[in-house]
Amino acid sequence: MKGANLSYLTKEGLRNVKVNKLMSIASISVLMFCMIIVGLAFIVLTNMQSIADSIGDKNVIIVYMPVEATQEQIDALDKDIRALSNIKSVVSVSKEEALQQQKEQSDYSEELWAGLDENPFPQSFQITVENLEKFNETLEQIKKLDNIDAIRENREFAEQLYSIRTTIYYISLGIIAAFLLMSLFIISNTIRITIFSRRLEISIMKSVGATRSFIRWPFMIEGMVIGMISGILGFLIVWGAYVLADRALADMLNRIHFSPVDFFSFAWNMLGSFLAGGMVIGGLGSFLSVGRYLKEQSYDVIEEQI
Repeated sequence: MKGANLSYLTKEGLRNVKVNKLMSIASISVLMFCMIIVGLAFIVLTNMQSIADSIGDKNVIIVYMPVEATQEQIDALDKDIRALSNIKSVVSVSKEEALQQQKEQSDYSEELWAGLDENPFPQSFQITVENLEKFNETLEQIKKLDNIDAIRENREFAEQLYSIRTTIYYISLGIIAAFLLMSLFIISNTIRITIFSRRLEISIMKSVGATRSFIRWPFMIEGMVIGMISGILGFLIVWGAYVLADRALADMLNRIHFSPVDFFSFAWNMLGSFLAGGMVIGGLGSFLSVGRYLKEQSYDVIEEQI
């Protein structure tokens, strides 16, 4: 296809969006609604994952060393723990810090604590794992390290938390995939109706010898523009809904000590996905609809000849 023809067909596609206002508005509304649902599902997934991560960070493995452990042994164990592959963070709690924490949490008088001849609390390490799926594997690696007196962990809770996160992920992914397929189906059929209403225009183009690609291109441009507009409007509505929900639920979220994920931490990725997805769905839907219509017309011509 020559550059002049391509430029002409692109302009025709843009003009068609304006000329066929009602069908364009219907297509934009349908695709925009599907994108809003996909965006909200993604936001729920992101915040649920954030909650799960926050809970997971509190599910620590606590490693206790012998009370008589030397500083050299403490440093060696600290280094060995941090060298493990699935470690997110390690907090070293010295004997003195452990004693001070116990004093602050207990009701015993200062005189009673002063009667201790020596500090009875051991050096400990609070370990947070990166991937809960590898919790058991990481725990077994820790058990093999030297100079460990005891380990406190909650394996069952870690497994349950990982199961919840996985379930949330697949449910949200299923919702997103279902609405993307639904968007493609609806936009394809909506554009098919548009094509049917303009069958005279297509017939004239065919009668003067226009190729299939020449006929398809304006409709594909029209579908891509519709998808782009739907993506922008869908993004703005999702953004507004997120801000309003954040304000409305601020007090409740503060009571449970949860801060929603900052919208702008994923905003540009969402906008890019909406634009790219809208243009692909719009363009592909137009391509399939026009191709199906031209194929049906070809069959009709063959039958008439027979």
